[in-house]
Amino acid sequence: MFLVLSAIVNGASIFTPLAVRAMQDPQEWIGILFMALLAVSLVLSLYAIFLYADRRKQMHWVRLAGLSQAGSIAVGGAIAFSLGGIGTFMIQELLSLLLLVVAAISLWQAHRLIRKDQELVDSMHRIR
Repeated sequence: MFLVLSAIVNGASIFTPLAVRAMQDPQEWIGILFMALLAVSLVLSLYAIFLYADRRKQMHWVRLAGLSQAGSIAVGGAIAFSLGGIGTFMIQELLSLLLLVVAAISLWQAHRLIRKDQELVDSMHRIR
């Protein structure tokens, strides 16, 4: 559930005002980097959903998606703060940044729950 939420939020983040501003930047690499990090996190989240049979691999891919998400938050924050002063005129960009944080929290929660499942399975193997 949390991996799907992360994928949906990352997909929606591509169409936010922050992403639009990133693509309008004269230095195109910033927008391309931002979109690439969002896409990598989206794809890794979707890929990790189908690894439910191997929880260790699933945790690995969720961690990589989390690193990509952290990178997108950093680049998104740099874009937001390079636009000028913080004020009411930037509320849409800051809400866009908040969406990225929600995706990161959902990835963290997914990793935590996958780890708990793995610990439960390991404890059952010890009992046998």
